[in-house]
Parts: sequence; C-alpha cells; structure tokens
Amino acid sequence: MLREFSGNTAQALEQQARQAVVVREVGGRMIDLETTTGAQQCDCSDGPLPPRAAVIRQNGELVGELLVWVKYGRLVGIEQTWFTAEPPSRWPTAEELVFQ
Repeated sequence: MLREFSGNTAQALEQQARQAVVVREVGGRMIDLETTTGAQQCDCSDGPLPPRAAVIRQNGELVGELLVWVKYGRLVGIEQTWFTAEPPSRWPTAEELVFQ
C-alpha cells in the first residue's frame, strides 16, 4: 500500500510503519497503532489512505477490504471491513489481497 506514495510522504509513512507499536487489536478486524513522536508526519488527510486492498478469498469471493488509517499525519490503525454476514476471524494472507 505504501508503494503508492512518493517523496516525503512515502518516507514519512515508511518510517512510521517501521516504528509503529500495536496498542490494541480486535482479532482479524482492527489494530490501533501508535507511532513515536519523533517520526516525521506525512501530508495525508485524516481518514483511510487512498490505496485500498480488496480481500478476496481463495474461492474468488470478495469478502471485504483492508484500510490503513491516518490521523494528524500519523498512522493510527489498520481495519479489515467485511461484506459478509459474519465478521472476519483472521487477517488476510498476502495472496488474498488485491490492491486497488
């Protein structure tokens, strides 16, 4: 996902991703992140980053998407949405992600 950005934005997001600490996780659905105050802020708007990843199971079924959230120029979370009746019980594998 971060490959979609360039220059200072890419550098700031990469630095934050490497320094991010998980502060809370809801299995397979949400991870709250905290980055160090020394990490460079990115110039992204608050909300999910524009590149999104569709979650497609091995049978070809679109079951949700993966969102990376930013607030005040910092990575704050990862969320897996779902389009099915049941919420996901696990995070998708790399093979199940299709970047849009």
